[in-house]
Amino acid sequence: MKPRNLFILTAALAVAGLSAIYSYANLSPANEPALENTAASSPPAPPAPPAPNR
Repeated sequence: MKPRNLFILTAALAVAGLSAIYSYANLSPANEPALENTAASSPPAPPAPPAPNR
């Protein structure tokens, strides 16, 4: 096998492996909200207390 073909094959396998790891890391169990949806599904923060008058 030519060195260039070997390099292309290695790069393609590396990209496929990294994308598989990335997609597996982004999976979440059904009872837990996904990482992107935690801010949207959590209740809004309480308003900040008023600043003291000086």
